[in-house]
Amino acid sequence: MRLPILWLTACAVAFAGCKKETTTPAPAPDPMVLKLNGAFENKTAEIITVDIYHTPNANPLNPDSLVVFAKLTIPPNGTGSLPTSTAITGKTYAYDWYSYDYKLTGWPSLSKFNGLANIKVFDYYPTGSKAVLADSSGNERLIVLNGNGKKSHWKAVDAYDKNGVSVWTTLTASEQAVSFSLDWLGNMVDSSSVLHQRDTSVKLPRRGIYNFLRKDRFHAVVPTVPPHMNTLLSNNLDFIAPLSSSSPDTLFYVVYNFANYEKEPDTRTYYPPYYKIVKNHVDY
Repeated sequence: MRLPILWLTACAVAFAGCKKETTTPAPAPDPMVLKLNGAFENKTAEIITVDIYHTPNANPLNPDSLVVFAKLTIPPNGTGSLPTSTAITGKTYAYDWYSYDYKLTGWPSLSKFNGLANIKVFDYYPTGSKAVLADSSGNERLIVLNGNGKKSHWKAVDAYDKNGVSVWTTLTASEQAVSFSLDWLGNMVDSSSVLHQRDTSVKLPRRGIYNFLRKDRFHAVVPTVPPHMNTLLSNNLDFIAPLSSSSPDTLFYVVYNFANYEKEPDTRTYYPPYYKIVKNHVDY
């Protein structure tokens, strides 16, 4: 009886040794995500730094979840590549790029109607396309993030009427208490404007995604829906009042009614007081 048992055991071991190895296939490409091959082309006249991040969880745009995978320094009109020997095909990465003085940057992605502050998310595929870093100059990143910050905190210090005359001393303490934060992913948390949570008495800060809609000045808006007003942040209010600032630490905060962005600013009603706000500190 022992021989058949030993023979069957030997055959089982031999069969296991002859089994073909299997490999886990790369995940299918997501049609909504960029497919890049890890090459970056610098089309500017400045040295550009590219930070490439792992995205280790389901929310790749959570700044607390981003881990640096590689840092590239690319000469003017040159190219650079992420380390493809350690890059994983089909894996999601993110990248952010900027010049030494942060005046050239991929943050934000300015366009006429959708200038969202963001970093780029992509899936790595050797057959994908290269990323082109084109000239995108502006002071948005310096104002919001001091260049390399993650979130800035702002507070009102003065307020003006339509003629640019201060009305700060006529405001109540609650009217003076305007404060908010802006983060590098385009989120604004406005602690001075609250929403009532449905079916409870809990008050929550108003949250929104800010957009950059003009290239001739710092001009960020936080769109919302009635009955709450939209928010405008700008360093130049010359289209409604004689108020402007050249300091990266000073902006003006205005609320206005909802209107079509294509007709901005003519069809909007801007409501004084117009607040002067200063940057208290930046989180890094």
